[in-house]
Amino acid sequence: MWDELRTKIFLRRGKIRRQRAWLHFPPGCTAITRLLKEGDYEPELAGEILRCLPPKKQCGYLDVGAYIGLLSLPVLRYREAKVFSVEGSEEACRLMKKTLGNSPYRDRWVIQPAVISRQEGTATFHQHTGADAVYSGLQPTGRSASGARAKIVITRTLDSLWKDWGQPAIQVVKIDLEGGELAALEGASQLLAQCRPVVFLEWERTNIQSHGLQDADLIRWAEGNGYEVFRIPDDVPVTTPAAMRLAMERTENFRLRLQPRRRQALRLRHQLRHRPVHRLRHQRTRQQRPQPRHRPIRQRLHRPRH
Repeated sequence: MWDELRTKIFLRRGKIRRQRAWLHFPPGCTAITRLLKEGDYEPELAGEILRCLPPKKQCGYLDVGAYIGLLSLPVLRYREAKVFSVEGSEEACRLMKKTLGNSPYRDRWVIQPAVISRQEGTATFHQHTGADAVYSGLQPTGRSASGARAKIVITRTLDSLWKDWGQPAIQVVKIDLEGGELAALEGASQLLAQCRPVVFLEWERTNIQSHGLQDADLIRWAEGNGYEVFRIPDDVPVTTPAAMRLAMERTENFRLRLQPRRRQALRLRHQLRHRPVHRLRHQRTRQQRPQPRHRPIRQRLHRPRH
């Protein structure tokens, strides 16, 4: 009884105290209802994201499809990270900027209103309002009970936004675009090649089918780009279409991580690129220099007497 009353009070207020900030949200927000019932919003996914970010070191976190910042605030609270939150919904961006204005994270939080796709141009964006704004996207998914307003918008790629920000180092990327996750990855080839981040994304059957995709398309992209797919939260590898179908019945969240050989090759290339030249020359001269031949210690100590 008290929990239901408390939920109604918070939903009417339109803001709640979370992670040292006042989190603003639209009236009747289902995500806030879920947060109040479970104590946190997607705690398993938030925990996996925090584990991939160093605790006491400056790092970068890219939240694509941030909505009102539900998975941006935990990173700002528990990590010394610079957070880039990208959202296509105008109403969600307005609320997120309102949260930013009353938070202590103004110097580390960048909010970018943008609709993400595989290439820059124009597209039809299906905009939901109110509590269903979380379902806004480039394709109607049918998951919302209310209708969407279609409008023509300018699309951006993650590579172009990353260059506008000055090509910062990004360790973790989270993507939730209601079926547009694969298109966002295809438009982030330069970011992925240079930063080599861990990628967390939502892969839900209803959403991807609205974009004309199949379950195994994520595995094909990962294999072609040197990544492996893992199921969250039990970290089970997903390598076949049958395993992907089974995993999608249990969860919507997946993690993409570089393959072991790929990680080893990139680490070796990074070491060789940043190794001092004089040290390499010194090691080469030492290797090429002939080693002196010494007599055994016994022969030096026990010399024959004349």
